[in-house]
This record gives sequence, structure tokens and C-alpha cells, in this order.
Amino acid sequence: LKIENDGFDLGAQRREIDKNDLPLALQTLEAFKECLSNDIAFEDLPSLATLVEKETVLSNKDVILNADRYSEKEIANTEYDLVKLEEVCEFKRGPFGGSLKKEIFVNDGYLVYEQYHAINDDFSFGRYFIGENKFEEMKGFEVKPFDLLISCSGTMGRIAIVPQSARQGIINQALLKLTPNQNKILPLYLKKILGADEIQERYFRNQEGAAIQNVASVKVLKNIEIPLPPLEIQQQIVAEIEGYQKIIDGAKQIVNNYKPTININPDWEMVELGEVCKPEYGLTETAKEKGDARFIRITDIGADGKLKKEEPKFVDLSKEAKQSLVAKDDILVARTGATYGKTMIFEEDYPAVFASFLIRLNFDKSKVYPKYYWAFAQSENYIQQAARLMTGGGQPQFNGNAIVKIQIPLPSIDEQKEIVQAIEEEMQLVNANKRLIEIFEQKIKDKISEVWGVKEEENLSMAAEPQATYSN
Repeated sequence: LKIENDGFDLGAQRREIDKNDLPLALQTLEAFKECLSNDIAFEDLPSLATLVEKETVLSNKDVILNADRYSEKEIANTEYDLVKLEEVCEFKRGPFGGSLKKEIFVNDGYLVYEQYHAINDDFSFGRYFIGENKFEEMKGFEVKPFDLLISCSGTMGRIAIVPQSARQGIINQALLKLTPNQNKILPLYLKKILGADEIQERYFRNQEGAAIQNVASVKVLKNIEIPLPPLEIQQQIVAEIEGYQKIIDGAKQIVNNYKPTININPDWEMVELGEVCKPEYGLTETAKEKGDARFIRITDIGADGKLKKEEPKFVDLSKEAKQSLVAKDDILVARTGATYGKTMIFEEDYPAVFASFLIRLNFDKSKVYPKYYWAFAQSENYIQQAARLMTGGGQPQFNGNAIVKIQIPLPSIDEQKEIVQAIEEEMQLVNANKRLIEIFEQKIKDKISEVWGVKEEENLSMAAEPQATYSN
């Protein structure tokens, strides 16, 4: 049974929605059980269910119980001809065995392409190189411009196109190389088609890191059927997608490079944080999938200094936990690990508790407007101070004794609020660009769905795993 909706959205508060597959799933199970009891065929199978012989499941050594693995439903309902991948591109899996031992690497030479290049779509970086003799020996694994590199272990199914400027080299064992026949299929078109959610879910994400590790799995990938419009139509599709991508890239430049800036007036008083605030440590507790309140951990602080919405964890509101409840506009700081000093403002309206590896800054609000401090803590001035005050070696520590020594410029409360207002106006523009990214990423998905022949009300993608809920 493939459950895409359980009656609630995937936000942290899990609001009720009108889509719920669970009642039909229960009806299906009851009907199936009745058919088994009466030894009659179960023929009225709804779209969310797949009926599979037990022997078929057990014949797979991984015994994967994912419906998509066994579904016989067509992926595509496209107007274009369907072709197998092996008809439009050549496959080459990276070398297995001892072909690429560390002893053969040299300081400079031909690059050994790794999973990093496919996952990050970054061809400017290289760690390992081989000499000319070894390269000639392994010429069959050579990487050429417009090849597609696919990561095939760990983070599987990520795809990158080799640029014309890429360094000569070979693939390692964690990559699969596809060389498209450009008389039949354009590389970018092929990349977007293989990146479609249904292909990713069916052939990569459901493999659980096992199936694609052997050569037999390449045979499976060769037989994937994809829609193949004429080259002229492919060019139109690619041109439209590239136009959307330029907008996304421009918006990302704004989002990734924006940092709140405070122009410090030399007349402002400079004070140590300990003079205007008291650090408080959070709750030591094990995070749960369900609970009375969200449990905020270091990993929940986003790059923008806000609380991440993804993958929330929870705790029950015990007497001890209630002492670490956060209020709106509370400031939390990471005190250990690689993100030490990272500062978050809590803006949500639901109950939340902060964990022990975080520090809450309890300000004297007659002197410090919390949002002002949060803005200051995103600045380069703060980052440099935190680096100087950090203690510890392998595990950096930015504890309460260190953080109170941070020096902050302190204008009047009214001036602090004016500064925050200006920054909030800037951030509205940044958030507008974030929304722009979402809109045009969806446009790219919609275009690919259109090629597959999927209607708007249908959805190529499998829903994400339902997030945890607050207990009643």
C-alpha cells in the first residue's frame, strides 16, 4: 500500500487537509482478508495498492516491501515514443576491484572523478589524480564533455553533466557514466528526465544502497523507458528549462549572499554581552518522533538563522522540560560542534523546548531588543569574535563563559528597533526571492511532468514520509 496522504499536511503543526489515503487502505486490507478467508480472487484493486506474490518478494535478497518496486502501473502516459535508455546512450560503470588503489595516485595528472562531482555538480575540485600510463590503461572509463555522471552509492541518483571545460580524467567505482547519442537525445533533456521524481523513487531512492552496487542493476537502468520527443521539441523544452534556471540562479545569488548589516556608529556604547544578558542552558533529553512540544537541536538552526521546518523532533512537557520552553523572539545559540556560535531567533507560534547543546540568551529587554542582537549575530563582526573566543580542539566549544565576552554595539532601544525594521524590509525581498526559487523549480518539474504525460492533478512524485505529530 502506497500512502501519500494521511489527512494532515507536512508542516510542523500538521494541519488537517482533505486528502487521506488511510480509510481506503483499511478498506483494501479488509477486503483482501475477506477474499483470503473465502479463497476467492481479489480483483477490485484500488490505485494505491499493489498485489505481489510472496515468492516474488522473497526472491529479492533485500526483501524490500516498497510498493513501487513491484508496481506494474505505467510511469508514463506520454504522447511521445517511449525508448529504452540503452537505445539512446552508452553505459559505463566505474571500475571495481583494485584498479584505483591509493598507491597509484600522483600529485597532478588526470583527474579521478568521484561521487562528489555528481552530487554537487561541481567540476572545479579534485582530490585524486593518475599518471598518463594509468590513464591509457583505463581509457574505457574516460570522462568526456556532455557525459552524464550518476552517483550510485550512498546518495544515489544525483546527476551532473560534464562541462566542456572539465579536466580529462576517469570515473571511480561510485559513478555510472552515461554517454548520450546527441543525434537522438540532448544531454540536458536526458538529465531532467532521469531526475523526474518517479524515476528517482523507483530506480534510485528505493534501492536502499544495495541494488545499484552490482552490475545487474545497470541492466535494469538500461531498460528504463523514457519519452523521446523529436530533437527540435527537446531543444524547445531545454530552452524553456534553461530560462527558468537562470531566474533560479539569480534568485539564489541574492538569497545565498544576503547578510544583515549594521553600520556601527562610533558614538554607540560597546558592551560585553554578559552586562546585558544571562546565558541559560537547555534540556538534556532524547528526541522523539511524537510529543507535546518541538525539541529544538543544533541541527534545527537554518543557514538563515531561522528554525528549519524539516524533520522536526519532539519531547514530552515534563516539569523539567517546561523550564526550557522558548517564547517568541527568544534567541538561541549553538555552543558546540562545527556550527558553534550560530544564532537563531524563534518566531513560531507552537510550544517548543531547546536542547542542552544550545544556549538561550535571556536579555535585559530595557537595554537590548532581541531581534537587534539576532541581526548583529549574523554579521561578520560577530562571526570573527566567536572564532576568537571559541575553545576546544576537535570539538569546538562556545559556552556561556565565552559568549558573555562578545562585544556588541548598543544604540538606544528606539534606534535598535529602527535598524531591525530596515533589516526586516530587506529580508522581505530575500524571502520574495526564496519564493521565486520555489515557483520556478516547480515550473521545471511541471514541464518534465508534461513530457511524461502526467496531468496537473496527478503527481509524479511520491510523498515524503509523514512527519511526526504532536501528541494530544
